Amino acid sequence: MPVVSLRTRLYSNLLAWSGIQRRSERNGAEPVVLLYHGIVEAEPDPLINPFGLGRKVFEQQLRFFRRYGEIVPLKWILDRLREKKEIPLGWVALTFDDAMRCQTGLAAEILADV
Repeated sequence: MPVVSLRTRLYSNLLAWSGIQRRSERNGAEPVVLLYHGIVEAEPDPLINPFGLGRKVFEQQLRFFRRYGEIVPLKWILDRLREKKEIPLGWVALTFDDAMRCQTGLAAEILADV
């Protein structure tokens, strides 16, 4: 049995849990909304911080989303749904729950850079 890295498993889970995998398989137009708890500079220990995401993985995800879609404000998706308008294929909204200010600040810095 091949050894699969934790990063590969997490990325695979992201695709499955977010709906991106199902969407690409169906080629549908459903929006994707991702919820992040927090972004940290170094890779977090999954046993201590199972909901944090390290900077490098977050940067990789952003590059993926920008390569295959467009990161948009959640409001754009909600407005389209309310107006019963078609949502463009590839739209992805990123949200952050109760993450600490320093974590969301890091996420904003990375979003501006990547």
